[in-house]
Amino acid sequence: RRGWREEGIPVIDIGPFLRPPRVKEGVDLAAAKRATAKDLVIACSECGFFYVKNHGADKDVCRQAHEVARQFFALPGDVKMKTGIAADKDVGRGYQPVGKNVTKGRPDMHEALDLMVEKGREEVEGGSLGAILKRHPELTPLVLGRNKWPEEADVPGFKECYERYAEEMLKLGESVMRGMAASLGLEEDFFAKGLTNESFWVMRVIGYPPVDVEGEGIGCGMHTDYGCLTIVNQDMSHSSLQVLDRRTGGWMSAPPIEDAFVMNIGDMFDVWTNGKYKSTPHRVVHTSSTYRVSIPFFYEPNADAEVRYLLGGDGDGRRVRYIDHLHSKVSTNFDHTGRYE
Repeated sequence: RRGWREEGIPVIDIGPFLRPPRVKEGVDLAAAKRATAKDLVIACSECGFFYVKNHGADKDVCRQAHEVARQFFALPGDVKMKTGIAADKDVGRGYQPVGKNVTKGRPDMHEALDLMVEKGREEVEGGSLGAILKRHPELTPLVLGRNKWPEEADVPGFKECYERYAEEMLKLGESVMRGMAASLGLEEDFFAKGLTNESFWVMRVIGYPPVDVEGEGIGCGMHTDYGCLTIVNQDMSHSSLQVLDRRTGGWMSAPPIEDAFVMNIGDMFDVWTNGKYKSTPHRVVHTSSTYRVSIPFFYEPNADAEVRYLLGGDGDGRRVRYIDHLHSKVSTNFDHTGRYE
């Protein structure tokens, strides 16, 4: 098996780690899991990106997610702003017009609707997360906030579609995390025991408007993802995602592949593995004269998870409670003043 440097971003069969597993008749499941785990080691230590095939996600739901996203973005601006993100209360949930999202001080040339897991007050009270909110009430809007869905009359079926899509992505995220655990020599269910079993997931429905093909086309500036796993449902008609090639320092394209998701690891894996699995900078360069839709689903740790080195010893000493980390990031993602600093 060759690494990504010769073949580009690896394509990995995640089927052995699904429940029930998806392997061909007669294939030894234990051997198939070892092969997938080995592929994940190569991908995560050398590239930080990989495609997953044989993933089991409902194809119709994945396709419909793109269809209703296009319907939403085609609405007049004032209708979309009915779901607009508010600086004083929404903390990362809602719609942002083009240029509102900021990466390293620069406006990104995309519009987006951001969604997150919704938790009820009764659900968190009495547990560790409820205790955290009592000590840090500033986290309450993020933890207990509600999504701002398009009205049914404006985009029929949008909410139902994306609730189903989130369920599909959670199942896939759980499967990939089993493979990730195996790749690190841990028990398959290691992450499910208090680290990701109640994922504080985030999802962005992103639209990249047509641009001048001669322009720079930075739809989203260079960044790493600050969470755990990112699962991207790309627009099959465009190749705009670019990944930093650690070997050359240049940019490598991550084109869409039919019936596959492109995935990448976030900064939390860097902490968990003390840099063995390192998140890789990437960006979106969209220079097409047609509209592009992308749907990244961020499969994140539990809100109350303490993220620290997992593989024995103290590592480099980094540790963070995930909800604090997330709050620090989403609080600075959006420009609410008209200034970019």
